[in-house]
Amino acid sequence: MVDRAPGAGATVGRIYSNLARLLGGKAAAGLISLAYIAIAARALGTRDYGVLVLVHGYILMVGGLIGFPGWHAVVRYGAHARA
Repeated sequence: MVDRAPGAGATVGRIYSNLARLLGGKAAAGLISLAYIAIAARALGTRDYGVLVLVHGYILMVGGLIGFPGWHAVVRYGAHARA
């Protein structure tokens, strides 16, 4: 027989509740995104929507190349400082 800590069941219940909330939010965001794409495609037309998608992709690519995550320096130089 395994003795559980007091409140262990409540903790697991909170974990599952928070997981359900997170997954529900992601699903709702996905559905809203699909609706946005349909509205934008109809409003802009095929040519202009294609331009929008290309510009968005280009911005994401450039942002990924230029972006500097600050935690890289913390990990690199922090490890040397602790050693």
